[in-house]
Amino acid sequence: MNLAQVLEARPDAASPPALRSASELADRLQRPGSASLALPRIPLPALQVAEALPALGTPAPRDAPSKGGTGEAHGCR
Repeated sequence: MNLAQVLEARPDAASPPALRSASELADRLQRPGSASLALPRIPLPALQVAEALPALGTPAPRDAPSKGGTGEAHGCR
């Protein structure tokens, strides 16, 4: 997803006042009100994975889902 797609999908992030930096955009995208607007559009399996990841106790690598692993590295069988 590129920046234009993010802003199209999340118009609340580009609302006034104008963005001054990428970190400000990241902050807006993480705000509870902004994030709650996005939740209804997330497919249920993706939401379930996002809710389960914190229970693993360690951050998963960003490319972990695309590697097609078995999950054994995180104690899953």
